Amino acid sequence: MNGMLRYRYSEEFAPPAPFVHATLLNPANQLATEAIPAQPDCGADRTVIPQPFVDRLQLAPVRQIPVAGLGGRVRTIETYYVRLQIRGLDPSSLKRWRPTMSLSF
Repeated sequence: MNGMLRYRYSEEFAPPAPFVHATLLNPANQLATEAIPAQPDCGADRTVIPQPFVDRLQLAPVRQIPVAGLGGRVRTIETYYVRLQIRGLDPSSLKRWRPTMSLSF
């Protein structure tokens, strides 16, 4: 193997979409999720996780930032520290991905 991981596209979406299996961990209390499907998005500049994961991991807000989506409406959202592990990758390799890829759950 050349060090590249391969995942199948999820057939649950039309058209099929790429998904990876990721685990989220709160570094402050070590609470973690099971491996959950996450969709890579190389065009996003934020990683977004649903509120139920924030609650389950008991993540503490770090700060608030303004964000805008495709419609241009600006909202203020809270940010959190969370460790992300993609199944099959060494966590240190994720540091190289930070500027170029985001995940949505």
